[in-house]
Amino acid sequence: MNRRILAAIVVAALAGVLPARAQSPLAAYPGFGHNAAADEARYEQEERQREQMIAQCMRAAGHQYTPSPSVDASTLRSAAEARAAAEGPNLRHAQTLAPEQRQAYFMALYGVPDPYTEDASKLHDPASPTGGGCVGEALRALPGVYAAAAALTEEYVAMRRSVLEDARVTAAEGRWAECMRGRGQNFTSPRQMHRELATAARANREQARARIREVDPVARQCGQSSGLDSTIAQVRVEKETAFVAQHKATLDRLAAQARQPTQ
Repeated sequence: MNRRILAAIVVAALAGVLPARAQSPLAAYPGFGHNAAADEARYEQEERQREQMIAQCMRAAGHQYTPSPSVDASTLRSAAEARAAAEGPNLRHAQTLAPEQRQAYFMALYGVPDPYTEDASKLHDPASPTGGGCVGEALRALPGVYAAAAALTEEYVAMRRSVLEDARVTAAEGRWAECMRGRGQNFTSPRQMHRELATAARANREQARARIREVDPVARQCGQSSGLDSTIAQVRVEKETAFVAQHKATLDRLAAQARQPTQ
């Protein structure tokens, strides 16, 4: 799984559930969603540099490679464009090669004979300090803005969940639900509300948008009047402070690597 997808899962694991963050020591580290726009801009810059590294490495190994940064799916206008973007120029090139040449190409690029095999045990482990072909070399040379979030995925998601499981937060959620019922909206928690709205959006996007416009201002008012927003902010700073203290060595090491100058 590439770092962009993994980071998106990490940062969005509880998206729409937690309110805007109060100041936290975790905000000093990139890739954890405290400055999502800056993180994404940095990722795109780093990805372009990594693609150039891969192209140079592949040329040195005697193979053709076209730098191919990921494409924003929202800009694709048709299924054909989506398929072309998913394949990319390098997979299309590999498909034109004879089987032995294709295997050599993938070994140079990914360090495995077939990265599209269903046998996950044959895939390169991104955490390995060696291997992975030219892609592995580029990732080790420039781990990037989401490296810490990728390295601490399980710990980070567990910490985020612990915020919502805190007794102070669950008590505030009860007050929030009572406030919502008093305004004609029957939700037990913001999480349940977001799940229902997401399900509605999959069924009928226009109706869901109308429902969101109806519910959102009420939820915001209740978030403030029930103290839910301020309670989550307080608990989150506490949990993130403990998270930083526990994982500071990893965070500092990968943050330093992420600050490497890019071109």
